[in-house]
Amino acid sequence: LLGETIPSEGTAQTDRWIAWTADGRKLEAVEFPVTRALRGESGPAVDYLHVTGDAEAWMRISAAPFRGTGGEIDGAICDVQDIDDRKQGEEAVRESE
Repeated sequence: LLGETIPSEGTAQTDRWIAWTADGRKLEAVEFPVTRALRGESGPAVDYLHVTGDAEAWMRISAAPFRGTGGEIDGAICDVQDIDDRKQGEEAVRESE
């Protein structure tokens, strides 16, 4: 499902990754964890709904800057967790209440 589509700054894939802030605003690509890490920032993990055609899956992504020996940012370390089963279970509990 994911292939090489981890969301980051400047990719054509960002529209497939949907996340919302606590107040319900759609998260912008500049706020994505990988994009923030490439700017040298760290932040909390973000839950995304990844949409490809008819398929949807929930993923949790976190990232941190990867720095070289001189302190410069050489890239980002990214962690992607499949949380789809958990999200589906939470939704089933909400619907049953």
